[in-house]
Amino acid sequence: MQNGEKKRVLYFVPEFPRISETFIEREIAKLINLGNLDITVLSLSKATGSTSEEVSRRTVYKRLGVLVFLGGLSYLIVCPKEIVRCYQLALQLPNKGFFSKTYFFLKSLGYTKIMASFKPQHIHAHFLSWPSTTALIASHILNIPFSISAHARDVFMEGELIPQKIASAKFVSICNSYAYKKALELTGGKVDVSKVKLIYHGIDPAMFASPAKMPKWGVPAIFLGGTRLVEKKGLKYMLEASKILVDRGIAHRVDLVGPGDLYDELTKMIGDLGLQETVFIHGEGKGTPFNEVLEYYKVADVFVLPSIEAGAGDVDGVPTVCIEAAMAKLPIISTNAGAITDLIKDGVTGLIVEQRNSQTIADNIEKLLLDKPLANKLAYNAYAKAVKMFDIDNNIGQLESLLK
Repeated sequence: MQNGEKKRVLYFVPEFPRISETFIEREIAKLINLGNLDITVLSLSKATGSTSEEVSRRTVYKRLGVLVFLGGLSYLIVCPKEIVRCYQLALQLPNKGFFSKTYFFLKSLGYTKIMASFKPQHIHAHFLSWPSTTALIASHILNIPFSISAHARDVFMEGELIPQKIASAKFVSICNSYAYKKALELTGGKVDVSKVKLIYHGIDPAMFASPAKMPKWGVPAIFLGGTRLVEKKGLKYMLEASKILVDRGIAHRVDLVGPGDLYDELTKMIGDLGLQETVFIHGEGKGTPFNEVLEYYKVADVFVLPSIEAGAGDVDGVPTVCIEAAMAKLPIISTNAGAITDLIKDGVTGLIVEQRNSQTIADNIEKLLLDKPLANKLAYNAYAKAVKMFDIDNNIGQLESLLK
């Protein structure tokens, strides 16, 4: 590159910006703000989340049409050696039949054609599942480096060709210690694991500094964050805990926001428990923009995330909502699922309860509501730790250095 020319980095994110993946938008926004890389985001479909104007201007939505698909077949002639190498990789994909693997490979050639049109000097894909497989193929065919940001779910459940990707990538960043250790284990010691980097998400605490726009509720408010309404979040145990608190005569309200398949089930459970005037799911199962989620943090008294380790290895890393709650200076109650204890140490930066134990959740909520000095101490300690561990300048700065 000539002096003063910024490296062209193409971010590949299949659906963007998603309400449940605000960490990706923040990451990209910070990289753009740092101003040292020429960032373009390639996405296949527009999601319902919000993003800054600057990120929006850098985002291109483009699906694979018939003409581009056919155009991608030109690589069969242009670079036959790389085609053979990439097809051999595609044939190693798990849980797919021969024809599915071949079709995926041919589609990846079409996506490679799209990526090539941006003239990238580096491709960065989120997730160790199919998006980074496509990036791997494009990297080989276009002869440019690629890298991956990985997370808990795609390491434990959806990841594919993980050793091959680590071997070929410039680096793989992983956002929590639990998934990081698992990724190293999955390599079987056969690749250079020094390329696997533990880099936590970055969050700017300044976003929580302005006064709340909505008034306090008049009763203690328990917030569960802008989370996904899925099994691993353990939300039903919070509903059961709320019922226990109501039966004890402890006035409170519970707010949660988020998209997810369990919206109808949780809504029915709220009705069955008689909690219609106590528990509120905002966004009708579709979630709400983060600027609305932010207001609930500001008026909350306690944050609870009763995460569980669900079937098939579905587990949280360090949930973004826990980091946000710490940045909002809320006392936190959570479990030891996944990598939550990277941030929450029992009795120091929050309270850790047994998974799937509604009684203990209720007991600890009551404890924090009655013991304000304890709640304030835990909130302060969590804030101090989160500001250091999830410093957006430091963490995204590390990522930027790797991308250069």
